[in-house]
Formats: sequence, C-alpha cells, structure tokens
Amino acid sequence: MFKAKKFLFISAIATALLSLAGCSSLPSNSVSEDNADTGSTDISLDNSEQTSRENSSDISVEINTEIISELGMTYSELSEKYGEPHGIYNAYEFGSDGVHGRKGFGRYCWRSDEGIFFDDMEKAGGCNYIMGVKPHDLFCGLTYPMDFDELSEKYDLEPVSVDAEIAEDGSYWAEFTSPLYDDISFVLATTACKTVDERAVCYVVMNVDCLKAARVI
Repeated sequence: MFKAKKFLFISAIATALLSLAGCSSLPSNSVSEDNADTGSTDISLDNSEQTSRENSSDISVEINTEIISELGMTYSELSEKYGEPHGIYNAYEFGSDGVHGRKGFGRYCWRSDEGIFFDDMEKAGGCNYIMGVKPHDLFCGLTYPMDFDELSEKYDLEPVSVDAEIAEDGSYWAEFTSPLYDDISFVLATTACKTVDERAVCYVVMNVDCLKAARVI
C-alpha cells in the first residue's frame, strides 16, 4: 500500500488542505392552500426544483479526466494553465486572483524516488502527485456519504489496501486503482472507516519518479 508515511516529506511543508464544501439542501415541495382545504394532495414542484432534479439525473458518474490529465504536466505547463505558482520543496499551488484564492484541484507535487528537492522546477519533470483533492472533484457525481463498496462499484475501482484501524494522524487510509489507468493510485484519507464523507481528502498518485512522469491523457 502507498502508506501514509510516504506522504510525510511533502505533508510536512504543505499548507493546510483546501476546506471541504458542505452539501446544499433541496428546496421543499409547495402545496396549494386551496387544495389543502378540499383535502386534495396535489403537489407541484417549482421550476428551480424540477430543473435541479433534471440536472442531477444528467450528472456523469466517472473519474474526473481533467485531474488525470494534469498528472505528467510540467511546472511551466501548470503555471500556464492556472497562473502564478506558490509553494516550496516540490509542492505548489497555482494562481491567485485575490478573491477566490488558488486555482486547480489541490497541491501539485513532484515526488522524487531519490528525495531530490529541485531548485529549478523546470528540471523536475512531470507532476506525479496531486494532494488535497476534494472527493466530489475527483469522483464526478459523488454523493456523501458513500461507503467503499459503493465507491468501488460506481467508479470501477479495485481496492489495494484498506486500513480498518485509524492511523497516528487521525485518518483511515485506503488505496484504490482503476483498470483504466496504469500506474495511478487513488489514495483516500477518511475520518470514517471505509466511508467517504465531506471531510475526506484524496491524493492522486502516479507511481513513477517525477523525472519519468509523462501525461496519461
């Protein structure tokens, strides 16, 4: 398993992970007062609720290919896509408009098997590690909470290792792979055993040295 300790050299210098957004509540049904007087149970949906339900049925249930496509991208390519880099020691966030904060899906890292920290990131090769990804960004159509069995079934994931005991960092760790993507691991740190909720954090890892990392998509 891609154990939690393998994250330490990056986690030690990473800033706090992005806050996880909560779920919004659905609007309630409206009942006509005239119908209530006559005992009728006719319930009408307002346009916004009907549209919301129609849109929810159209949401794709798949792994976000845009995130996958960013693995293997170089420092300059990510800078061009998102804007100014912010970070240190092979770990960077990109872009800041002063209002909405940093852009991208998380913190982009260049993990060297030899533990190299690059002074010149143009020589670091391809990004092979994205940390702090929100579950609903990685898994399109995800609803909270979702247990690992349902997650595996919906997104065609194969469990590599799932911890049943909480680690020293207060998280349960699990690693999954997908038959669609060779050498890529989807690592989850959750606060609930074998369950993804709003507090879970995802790590998308390409299991090759950054100097050998090439784009998958």
